[in-house]
Amino acid sequence: MEVTRRDLFKFTGLAAAGVVGASALAGCAPKTAAETAMLADTGSADAGLPAFLQAPEPITDFADTREYDIVVVGAGESGLSAAHSAVAAGAKVACVQNIGTAQTTGNMGASMDTTKTDEAGIQACVAFLMEKNAYRSNRKLLEAWARNSYEAVTWWADTAAEGGAESKPYDSEREYNGYTYYLHANTYNHLEGAHNDAALAVCDAVAAESVEFFFNSPAVQLYKEGERVAGVICETEEGNVLFKAAKGVILASGDCSGNQEMRDYYCPDLRGFKTMSPFRDGMGMMTGIWAGAQMTPVNHSKMVHGGGALTRLELPFLNLDIHGERFMNEVLSFAYLNNLMRGYLEEYDFQNPMAAKFFTIMPANWAEIGEQWTAVHPEEVKFGVGNMKIPSEDQFVKGETFAELAANINAYMEAEEWHIDPIDEQAIVASIEAYNELCATGSDGQFGKRADYLVPIEQGPFFAVPRGANSVPAVLGIAATLLARRIVPLNAHRWARFGSLAAMLAASLCLIAVSEFPSAAVPLATAGALLGAFGFCAILLMFNEAIVPLSLIRIALFTAASRFIAVPMTYLCQGLAGTRFALVLVLLPLLSLSCLALAFRSLPERERVVRPYPKFSYPWKPLAVLCICAFAYGMRTAQLPEGAGVHSSLSTALVMGTFFVVVYFFSDRFSVSALFRSPLLLMVCGVLLIPAEGVLGTTAAGYLISMGMTLMSLLISLLFYDLSKRMGIAIVALTGIMRVNTLFTLWGARCTDLLGRTSLDEGTQSILVSAAVVMLVLASTLMLLSEKDLASRWGIKLLETENLAADSLRAEAIAERCDAVSASCHLSPREDEICRLIASGKTNQQIERELFIASGTLKAHIQHIYVKCDVHSRKELIALCGGE
Repeated sequence: MEVTRRDLFKFTGLAAAGVVGASALAGCAPKTAAETAMLADTGSADAGLPAFLQAPEPITDFADTREYDIVVVGAGESGLSAAHSAVAAGAKVACVQNIGTAQTTGNMGASMDTTKTDEAGIQACVAFLMEKNAYRSNRKLLEAWARNSYEAVTWWADTAAEGGAESKPYDSEREYNGYTYYLHANTYNHLEGAHNDAALAVCDAVAAESVEFFFNSPAVQLYKEGERVAGVICETEEGNVLFKAAKGVILASGDCSGNQEMRDYYCPDLRGFKTMSPFRDGMGMMTGIWAGAQMTPVNHSKMVHGGGALTRLELPFLNLDIHGERFMNEVLSFAYLNNLMRGYLEEYDFQNPMAAKFFTIMPANWAEIGEQWTAVHPEEVKFGVGNMKIPSEDQFVKGETFAELAANINAYMEAEEWHIDPIDEQAIVASIEAYNELCATGSDGQFGKRADYLVPIEQGPFFAVPRGANSVPAVLGIAATLLARRIVPLNAHRWARFGSLAAMLAASLCLIAVSEFPSAAVPLATAGALLGAFGFCAILLMFNEAIVPLSLIRIALFTAASRFIAVPMTYLCQGLAGTRFALVLVLLPLLSLSCLALAFRSLPERERVVRPYPKFSYPWKPLAVLCICAFAYGMRTAQLPEGAGVHSSLSTALVMGTFFVVVYFFSDRFSVSALFRSPLLLMVCGVLLIPAEGVLGTTAAGYLISMGMTLMSLLISLLFYDLSKRMGIAIVALTGIMRVNTLFTLWGARCTDLLGRTSLDEGTQSILVSAAVVMLVLASTLMLLSEKDLASRWGIKLLETENLAADSLRAEAIAERCDAVSASCHLSPREDEICRLIASGKTNQQIERELFIASGTLKAHIQHIYVKCDVHSRKELIALCGGE
């Protein structure tokens, strides 16, 4: 593809840079020995180089081939802009993205405001950037940015605003060599999703322009015809798909900050800093290198952030390192702080990125002094970046004296788990006092800081601001947008399966060792409890994943059956000792993981993939109900009779057995809403029997309260399953926090224990506990009765279900019919997925949210489904799939 100067201006701003990259790829294979040697130095595959530079064998077998004029790799800021420009120029465009949504990060897309800046100002800005980059930059690219960026950035802002993501512009004025230039940026810090909210809006707009998006389709190789790059090979659910590009490929596919090998090779001074975005794996760069493209010469441009508004508080007071010593001229932008931290990271063998942190020591009147500095030196002194909010003093470490401040700094590091050795508090005090003496001289003989900034730390209380850039969001090379690998289920992670098994077996060994080494019983039991808790929780979450694809009635039956079977198994294991006890402790985890693996493998392939789920408001109300009931139950645990309790007890067997029978035989004869009120009814009845314990004993009340709590736990989990199925949210994201109810049980028991230590008599204590339990149960009842709120706010509609059996059977029948339609009409995996969602009654907006696809892309898929299924409307498609 030949790109003329006219073409370059047609493909404006960010898109222009993308087309320059595409033209390089169109004929990038080296043709001479000299070129080959040059590329070996900068990034072509050759023996002895890092593994990522070794080109794999070309892929030649394709599940499908699709043809376009332009293929854009990456749906971030650059990719969306390039796709828009290409389609506006009349090209047929595909945009492939390896995650399920368009995505970009950061906040400020900077541009040169060419409506205010004259030619001399443009050249002055370019000259300034050349100087700042040691004249290593490509001047033509800088000029292309300067002349086109304003058009690109304003287009982005206007397009995002039309989609509901309004920018807060940030404008600034600079001078260099006597010439003034003006900068303009979009900022989105005020939005919940920041810059990515704008990206999603822009993606919808670009899709409406007829750009076809293919999400969850990571590019794995560039396709070549002879010496020309002629397409992109993507890994999809269908297999490897070839996207042919008649005119060119635009790589806008992200950086390599999440690829440790590439980081160490291209930007070795980032060693030790933590990765902010592990999904930025450099795959797009690698495809270009394998095709023969030349990588940007090292050392690569790096971006190191971290610390949010605190790090960006650029007030040149006194900076103290992790040894309590001054270490720099404090007039330095946060973006460069990382360059001073390599020695500190080395002290911790590059394993602790918190070693790159430090503290800025400030007096009480810091804001007043900072405003005076800003008025004189606005380019050097900043309270923040762009429209970022100024941090509050609540975020600072505080001390009335230097000594108290020093002590509180160490306390802060420990509380925040920096894992840094405590600082000598006397060293901190001495450094502050020495700095004040230095300020009195009016000259910085240590680091040469401007005399204007030599203001002593005198007025208390004193503050220490934890600062330091220690996270790497990007390492830039060919292009900079996001890359991410598709998310897979917890069951598919080897570390999850083997980690949970190892934890359970280790816990078992600890318990076996307790009897052999009684002197070490406490640490062994503690270790066993912690390991067992991790293994149990991991297995429980994988169990949730394995059954969530089933209908709700089957989920209810499987859950009740599993808890019921646990009771006799626990009973049979009681009293075991010696070899038998050890054997059971080893066999049970193995049996559990084996059953899980078998269950997961039995699921259809489409159900094994957990995709990125949409933003959602966590359904705190059902969880709050469970926690309140758990607290009430905890207050009564001391009075529970033998056989009562929520964990594998006789009361558990009674509840689960009854629940299984009712759901299996009578689920078509009762309201689910009534079922959800039953645990509260049981707990209320149990509470009402407490005053009669003198006559009846504690058995009746204890059993009823335990049974109510057990049933409540089961039913709340069913609410979460319902939400997961309706909204497409990963079940692990919902049920993972449910274990917090155990803490509330412990806290309830602790409250009763503390009450027992008072001087109150037992009768009064019993009355107080009973009253508290009654009020808690009533609070739970009031919260759960607001069913409309659960449905409107979180989409939980299970309580509105009048016939669980009929609804579940209908869902299973639709699924079976969709299987047949998909097979007979040869629907692709994505089309099959959309067809099932339509058949289940979901709207286009719900499907877009669940699958992370743009409106235009969804409509295109629906049209393809109509054609393949020989239907002409949504109603006909739903009828074909057995829906209503």
